[in-house]
Amino acid sequence: MPRMKILNSVEREVFDWPPIFNSVQRKRCFDFPTPLQDIATSLRTAGNQLVFLLSCGYFKATKRFYPVPTFHRRDLTYVADLQLVEARYRLLKPVLDHLTLGQDGIQYYAYGVIKAQIFQLTRRTERERYLHLIAFIAHQYYRLHDNLVDVLLTSLQSFHNSALREHKDQCYVRREQRNESILSVR
Repeated sequence: MPRMKILNSVEREVFDWPPIFNSVQRKRCFDFPTPLQDIATSLRTAGNQLVFLLSCGYFKATKRFYPVPTFHRRDLTYVADLQLVEARYRLLKPVLDHLTLGQDGIQYYAYGVIKAQIFQLTRRTERERYLHLIAFIAHQYYRLHDNLVDVLLTSLQSFHNSALREHKDQCYVRREQRNESILSVR
């Protein structure tokens, strides 16, 4: 009996490779809950942690697992950067708590790093450099979470709008059916 040909070669290639995300989809799929991040942290090597998280993100999007060589470089970079910022923030959290800078203080020192040239940072004393860099890392961590919340709110608003549109369509159909049944009774 001959084999069934369900997918052509192009469709098979699309099926065998992870999806290509835009930035909003990437943020949505690679936003991991704390228990999942804790599992990743318990893995021995950073490479294993990265592959585990990427596999979870792709599974979240498509309900499928993909071989590691098919992972997209942009996704690898995004998750690696995300993990790096979170790891640094966790290390610096006790220091931040002790400094009691507050949100405005963190933002002030972080913008000092963002706007400064490298030579301006190297001219500062070692304590000032560390203070500015700690604030910068915390600021990046907070911005990352703000972006994830924005993605969540955008998704919820889109879902809300589509639900309202569906409800209006159903009301319109019911009204048309009611009008037709009234006319048929006359």
